Amino acid sequence: LVGVPGIGKTRLAREVVTAVEAEPEVAAWLRGRCLPYGDGLSFAALAEMARSETGILTTDSEDQATAKLRAVVESSPDQEPVMDWFPGDGLWAPLQRPKGLPIGNLTSQLFANLYLDPLDHFVKETHRVRHYLL
Repeated sequence: LVGVPGIGKTRLAREVVTAVEAEPEVAAWLRGRCLPYGDGLSFAALAEMARSETGILTTDSEDQATAKLRAVVESSPDQEPVMDWFPGDGLWAPLQRPKGLPIGNLTSQLFANLYLDPLDHFVKETHRVRHYLL
């Protein structure tokens, strides 16, 4: 989100968050920060969102984190079965596929972060733009 100071960027962002959070059955709002430096930047925002959604603490053991993640996945609402057949599938294969969290958008964001990282550095470092929206 880019604009001159005082145009209302913060207010607009706040109103979008309020509108989305007002109807939790329509959409879920997950927040993750993309830090400008450090290790593990590609996955930092995704990890932060997963931890906040599942209640996983950084002090949890691997078994505790797995149990918390499994509980969220198993309690997620049923999704309509994907009726796609792939080479080698039997007649009932589409109905037997496992269900899980609908994280397509998160995955898309992850790949966008990976592939757009050079552009991000170019815009921020060469043009000295602190905030922008693609």
